[in-house]
Amino acid sequence: MPYTSRVSRDLIVIGSEKLDDFHHVQKHDENQQTIGTHSGTFHCDEVLACSMLLWTDRFANSMIIRTRNDEILSLLDIICDVGSVYDLEKLRFDHH
Repeated sequence: MPYTSRVSRDLIVIGSEKLDDFHHVQKHDENQQTIGTHSGTFHCDEVLACSMLLWTDRFANSMIIRTRNDEILSLLDIICDVGSVYDLEKLRFDHH
């Protein structure tokens, strides 16, 4: 089962490495975006990236998914600090 943390009334952070767990995650609505970042220890770069995205109109109501599973990451709307890809058009932003 994935771990779920309600950070605030509107922000939910979910973490899992299993694709089956991710399929059980429900968005609030079909327009809700998903932000992906790596699981494990929090680092200031992904916390900053996710928090900045949450301030934008497009990603304000997003769910944050913490994983390193490439299958799960491929399903998400935007990814920061994980995935080994930097591609502006695909919204994949790993600086490593």
